[in-house]
Amino acid sequence: MRAPFCVLGTPRSRTTWLSRFLCCEHEPSVRFAGPEDIPRYFTEGRGAVDSMLTLRWRDVLAVPGIRVVAVERPLGEVIASAKRAGMPPGTVLLQRLYAALDELRSQVIVIPYKILEDPFALCLIQNYLTYQWPTHEWLDEWMNRRVEPDMMATMRAVAANAEGLRRLYG
Repeated sequence: MRAPFCVLGTPRSRTTWLSRFLCCEHEPSVRFAGPEDIPRYFTEGRGAVDSMLTLRWRDVLAVPGIRVVAVERPLGEVIASAKRAGMPPGTVLLQRLYAALDELRSQVIVIPYKILEDPFALCLIQNYLTYQWPTHEWLDEWMNRRVEPDMMATMRAVAANAEGLRRLYG
């Protein structure tokens, strides 16, 4: 039996890439109808990488047996990366996310963004979350791969589920 897992953290911190590396969904909360969907989603063996769920970290940690880590990228780097990607940085949202990261720090392993460049660290992260070690071939395939989120698809999902997201995040 594998525990569910969740990677929280800041946007623009390789979360899309990490979801692909871990073979799990990226930002599933864009489809949630409200906070009640958090325990419904994270069932045995199911995982996700979801930056926005950082705001609901207590609800995520309340899921029985869940394993959670968070990835933190320095705020200035997040803003610069967002601008390079043509996205407005959303200052109020970022302030809320970083405040939530500060709160969860005593409960969750917070991983510095730069550590995701270390193959050994990635092996440890994957094993902690999924109970599996990546193969050398998998590491070689993913270490230098660049992955960007489909922001248009995310924005469509957000627009289609505006009421659910209001219930989830306020």
